Amino acid sequence: MKTMKYKIIYIIFSVAAILTFQIGCKKTDKENGPVELPVVTTSGPTDISQSTAKSGGEVVSDGGGTVTVSGVCWSASPNPTPADFKTTNGPQRGAFASNITKLDMKKTYYLRAYATNKAGTAYGAEVSFTTTAAVAILTTTPITELTGTTAKSGGKITEYGETVTSRGICWSLGDLPTINDSKAEAGAGAGSFSANLTGLTPGMTYRVRAYAVNVGGVGYGEIIKITTPMPPITDYDGNVYNSVVIGNQVWMTTDLKVTHFRNGDLITDLDKNDPYNATRGMLYTWHSAADGRQIAPSGWHVPTDAEWTQLEQYLGAGSAGRLKGVGKAYWDAPNVGATDDFGFAAGGNGINTGGGRFAMGSVGIWWSSTASNASAAWRRDMDTSRSSFYRYDNDKSFKFSIRLIKD
Repeated sequence: MKTMKYKIIYIIFSVAAILTFQIGCKKTDKENGPVELPVVTTSGPTDISQSTAKSGGEVVSDGGGTVTVSGVCWSASPNPTPADFKTTNGPQRGAFASNITKLDMKKTYYLRAYATNKAGTAYGAEVSFTTTAAVAILTTTPITELTGTTAKSGGKITEYGETVTSRGICWSLGDLPTINDSKAEAGAGAGSFSANLTGLTPGMTYRVRAYAVNVGGVGYGEIIKITTPMPPITDYDGNVYNSVVIGNQVWMTTDLKVTHFRNGDLITDLDKNDPYNATRGMLYTWHSAADGRQIAPSGWHVPTDAEWTQLEQYLGAGSAGRLKGVGKAYWDAPNVGATDDFGFAAGGNGINTGGGRFAMGSVGIWWSSTASNASAAWRRDMDTSRSSFYRYDNDKSFKFSIRLIKD
């Protein structure tokens, strides 16, 4: 039995040795067998510019040997090789991408993918491409003669290489105007030029820039941002107000000064001897703000509590400073958070709770048209030490500022 056991063990080890030897022989045969050139294809080129392009290829077969390097090669003459100019993307099998750099503008190049194993270097199909010419370099002229529907701008071409065939200005409500947006042409050639923007909408913010076209493409000047003014508004007394778009709302840019209702009736609860009425606006009771005879000119109204809330939400929490006027004409120091992003120019115009205007420069309070109960109504306030709105209700007999909103 013991002898039989040893024979079985011997047979098992012998079979294992034979299998190991055969596997080793096959691996050695593959490594030492014949190796053919790789098979490689060329892709591109794409994204061709004055000095760069993109290309690549795919090593479809390694030819039975290891691919040691692959890439693309190019030259100004046909049949380029890696001895000319090349990228190195390998070793690998499969698709690869290459960035081609340091090309001369307006020049024709020949390009093909390559892959190398120990049998040699194989190439994909040859393709040719021509780099572009330089686009014009120019600046945008500052905006002048801005109205609600028109403006004037232009540009100056400082470098152009090839002949400029067209030039002008383009504009849009988006961040990056192109010649596919609204544009005004201004002839051809180098030098300075001007053009008129037309068809603008009052109260909208546009981006404007100059452009110039040559065989190299379209060159652009820097972007200038403009906001077209809204038509002025006149109240019953002849006071003139401007306005500004904030989100989906249109607000006046100064506080109300009128002393009559829309129908011509006199507003009787004003402090007409207040020396700040002309510069800071009147202070009104809520009863005047909500009177059915209408304190606002046609097309405007005292904002509701909900409309104030909409404005707050558009600005973001703690961002009332974006409405606060900048400088001592509006607020005493420290005027926290004041940036006046929209030209709303809110000021600390003071309040009157019965004994005359006070807190000038430190507090501003504006009525809403919404009552909170029979004796009080909602309002908003700002002060010099905060950058937030505050919503409270106060006695309707108190006198606060009014800022109108468009219907």
